Amino acid sequence: VENEKDKELEEVIEVCKSLREEGKTLQSLKKLRDAKLLFPNKPRLLWELHLTYEVMALHQKSQDELNNIIGIGKELGKDYWEIAKLKLTKTQNINTSERKQNFSFGTIISNRSLKAPYNSN
Repeated sequence: VENEKDKELEEVIEVCKSLREEGKTLQSLKKLRDAKLLFPNKPRLLWELHLTYEVMALHQKSQDELNNIIGIGKELGKDYWEIAKLKLTKTQNINTSERKQNFSFGTIISNRSLKAPYNSN
């Protein structure tokens, strides 16, 4: 029974992805919302809702879906939890004056509002 439900969810997601790619975002969103009622804590479904809201430039709703993924926890959310966490962290960093650049040897933090030091020469 669980496999049948998972298969049904995958089919709905594939249809919604196709609709979104064809520019039929409102139809895709409606189907995804309906599916969310049947499958409330499925991270892939929440991720697809996030992507659809992003395409529609509904950024707060998109972020809400990322928060929903975080809310279901790392154990259930798996890779989607990790991706959501990275995206939320990235969004928060963009909204601050600090910019971080990650390198294999560490992190460089720069502040965009810094000015060159005064040189009296």
